[in-house]
Amino acid sequence: MTPALPARRALHRGLVAAVVAFALAPSAAFAADGVYKCSSGGRVAYQDHPCDGAREGARGDAQDLSVLFARVRASEQELTALEQARSGQMQALEKKRRRAADPAPVAAEIATVEREWSQRLAATRARRDATLATIRARCPRGASETDGRTTCAR
Repeated sequence: MTPALPARRALHRGLVAAVVAFALAPSAAFAADGVYKCSSGGRVAYQDHPCDGAREGARGDAQDLSVLFARVRASEQELTALEQARSGQMQALEKKRRRAADPAPVAAEIATVEREWSQRLAATRARRDATLATIRARCPRGASETDGRTTCAR
C-alpha cells in the first residue's frame, strides 16, 4: 500500500528542508573571509574591517574568533532546520502508521528513522559544543559579538 499523497508531501518537505539546511550551513560558517584582530586598553576585538585608532594585529586565519562565532551560528541554524525536517518526517510516518493495516513494520521504520535523526542532531550539537569550547579556551573570561565586532575578555 502506498502512502497517502499528503503524507508523501510532508515527508518530501521535511527532506527538502534538511537538504537546504545542509547546503546553506557551510556558506554561513565561512562568511568572514577578512578578519582583523585589534587591541585597545587590554581588550581584544576581532572584526571584518581594519582597526580604527587601535593597534592593528595580523589578519586572522580560519580559527579567528569571528569565524568561530559564525560556525556556532551556522550550527544553530542547522539544528533548527534538522529539527523541523525531523518533525515533518515523523509526522508523515505517524500518519502512515495510523493508516496501515499492520502498524508493526511502520513502527519499526519510525524507530530506525528516529535513531538516524538522533545521530544527526547529536553530531551537529557536538560540532557546536566543540566550537563553543574553543571560544571558551581562547577567552576564559568570556566573549561577545555585537554589531559585527567580536570581543574577548582574557
